[in-house]
Amino acid sequence: MNICIIGGGKVGFHLARELIHHKHKVTVIEQDKKLCYVISNQLDVKIINGDGTSIDVLNTAGLNSDYNVFIGTTGTDEVNLISCQLAKKVFGIEKTVARVNNPKNTNIMSKLGVDFTVSTTLTIAKLLEIKAEK
Repeated sequence: MNICIIGGGKVGFHLARELIHHKHKVTVIEQDKKLCYVISNQLDVKIINGDGTSIDVLNTAGLNSDYNVFIGTTGTDEVNLISCQLAKKVFGIEKTVARVNNPKNTNIMSKLGVDFTVSTTLTIAKLLEIKAEK
């Protein structure tokens, strides 16, 4: 699969590494130039230095409907939401995934078109509920 990740921090970096290990083609868009340098030296990915909410940057990344998945992994819910919306509506990406830092944003992100939301807080809470029921 062709996958684009916005955010090359810890989550984005480790996700990219795992996807590469499973033979996926990965593009990472990251704003921090130093982080881009680190990623480019450690992973075999296409790396773009820029703002993932910019249509120009997404064009530079070569984003198009040939990409199967778009994933927002930044630490900012709004950036993840906007970039996923652009990927879907402007570039025709079929599946979008957004990291959700504030669990209160999960439902609104889904309502605004993000296909899958991932909230560590909600995941842990659900795991604890399952354990408590046993």
